Amino acid sequence: MGLGQTSYGMEMGRFSIGTIANNSNYLACSFVCDTAMGFGLGVVVGALTDAMTPTGGSVKLPSAQGDVFRGITLKKAKERAYPYSSVDPTYAAMDVADIVRKGSVWVVTDGSVCTLDTTVYVTTEGKFTSTAGTNTTVTTGVFRRIESTTAAMLEINMP
Repeated sequence: MGLGQTSYGMEMGRFSIGTIANNSNYLACSFVCDTAMGFGLGVVVGALTDAMTPTGGSVKLPSAQGDVFRGITLKKAKERAYPYSSVDPTYAAMDVADIVRKGSVWVVTDGSVCTLDTTVYVTTEGKFTSTAGTNTTVTTGVFRRIESTTAAMLEINMP
C-alpha cells in the first residue's frame, strides 16, 4: 500500500486565467449566465432572474458604458466535459457561474499596456484595461501585477 502524499508546497502555482491569485480571503457569489462566457472576464448585471440561485440574478458581458459591474468569472476547477474544453473554456448560457466580488483574480486584459494601482475598466468583450474610453468602470478594482499584455492580477473589494 502506498504512503500517500508526504510533502506539501507552501506556494501557489503559476497563474491561470480565472483563478484566485493569492491566499487572501475572497468572496464569490452564484449568478446565472445570460450567454456563454469565458473565465477571468468582467461581467455586469444581466437581464435574467432565477430563483434557483441565492442571488436570484444573472450576469452578462458589458454592452454599454453605464452597465453596473458585478464581478469576475471564476474558473471551474475540475471541469473537463461538455460544454467546456481545454482549448476554449467557457460557462454555457444558463450555467450557474461563480462570480468573484472580493479578492485577487488572474484576469484577461485587452492587450494594451495596463497600469498598476489605477482605475480599471472592462471592455464589451469582458477584458480588463486601464483605458477609460467607453468602457465600464470596475468598482474598487486595481491591477496588482501585470503578467503580460493579455493577463494580469486584478484585486477587487465589492460588497
